[in-house]
Amino acid sequence: MMEAGVIETSSGFAVDTIQRLGRFVKFLFHLFFQRKFIVHRLVGLSYLMQYALSFYWYFKNYETFKHSFVIWSLPLTGLVQSITAALTFTFLSRTKTDPGYYSDRGTLSYAFIVENSFFSGLLLFQWLYYSDFFYSYINNSIVIDNLIVFLPYILRQLWPKTHFRDSLNNSDKNKTAPNKNFYFIVTMVTKMFYVWAKHYIGYFLNYVRFFDRANPQQIEYIYLLLVFSAFATTISVFLHTLKFDSQPCDNMDRSMTIYEWYYTIPAVQWPKGCFYFAPFLYVVIQIQYFPSIINDVVYGEKIVLIRERPKYTIGTYQIVTNSIEIQKTRAEFSCQYRSLPMQIFSIELYSTYEGKSISLYRVRNREVQPIIKGNLQWPETFYQVTNPVDIIASDYLIGTCLYETMPSTYSPNALSEVICQINARFWTEHDDEIPMEICWNNHYSRILNRYLPVDEQIVPETHYLILIQHIQK
Repeated sequence: MMEAGVIETSSGFAVDTIQRLGRFVKFLFHLFFQRKFIVHRLVGLSYLMQYALSFYWYFKNYETFKHSFVIWSLPLTGLVQSITAALTFTFLSRTKTDPGYYSDRGTLSYAFIVENSFFSGLLLFQWLYYSDFFYSYINNSIVIDNLIVFLPYILRQLWPKTHFRDSLNNSDKNKTAPNKNFYFIVTMVTKMFYVWAKHYIGYFLNYVRFFDRANPQQIEYIYLLLVFSAFATTISVFLHTLKFDSQPCDNMDRSMTIYEWYYTIPAVQWPKGCFYFAPFLYVVIQIQYFPSIINDVVYGEKIVLIRERPKYTIGTYQIVTNSIEIQKTRAEFSCQYRSLPMQIFSIELYSTYEGKSISLYRVRNREVQPIIKGNLQWPETFYQVTNPVDIIASDYLIGTCLYETMPSTYSPNALSEVICQINARFWTEHDDEIPMEICWNNHYSRILNRYLPVDEQIVPETHYLILIQHIQK
């Protein structure tokens, strides 16, 4: 009896172990080989494998490490990884000042993703600079040698910059109360380490190599420092980006407003069979009712939660501009769509400055299709598109925001501030990739000037008139 029990227990343990191993393998496969962000994931996987190999070689046989390919391939892959991240996560907020790295209730900002490529480039230079093979080539190139050794932060101005203080100032929003003190300490420790690393690793070690004052044993210890720096610069950020299983919300918080409408604003009808993918642990529903302005009319909400994958998926496509003409009366945007087909069914209009109107058109085969023309006095919410408009690759999207003459003191930040923005809600086939690109600024002015309708300067009716018409109907 006891022996049978032992055998049964051992068998059950073996089965459980196999199942756990199978789930782990499935998890790893999903983590690195799913279609979403596949290039970014594969480059990151390549970096992890090279990092493990370099770590092993360094402690096993330093001579093998010193003459191996990882001396150049590891930091180069790190730079490529940072570039793929910048090209992949373009949907991240470009106006968010908080880097979002040390928080448990937010995501990274796009500026933080982009600026990481600068530090990856500096790290690549240092790996090659301390290599006996590459040192002679770099030392003979006077421009590169002197520029990066003595003036690296002159080049730094070409990259966006985030600040630790913005993360601390935003603690009430990006950190939960139980973890606020922990993240405060971690942020301060990292800030002090960064100040030390900037001067010691970023400057001093380059000076030492420039004057050829490091002996072989010191170079060995410096490479150990560079190995750990590779983890901090690339792996930590890569692991942080792996949580992007889908496009997050516009404000880059870990919560999103799936749907909203304002008092007396007609509700948006979602296409049948379309659902919004919400990869969250909790779903909070808040509904507030007002007395109806029409007798015997009751407004309500219908919310359906499903576990099955729907046939169609809802997404949001951003059309943004931060450029404005010298006359300061209009902001223009134009771009060419390059992703898979989508159907736009509702639009949200946004402007940082009180203006007159906003318009959006599709150009295909030399024909112009209006999508929406809105009044910037309307409440900021989603509005139903009269007829859903399909967008396919190679289509052009053009439009304008019209303003009264702005005050002379108004000076937008050319690098970040959004002047005008359209959030287009669309549906697409579930098997298709959700478009991650952003229509940014006026890159196809020739198309815009040629096809923009002459009546685009006519301002639509105010929300009050639309409301009266809606009541009469």
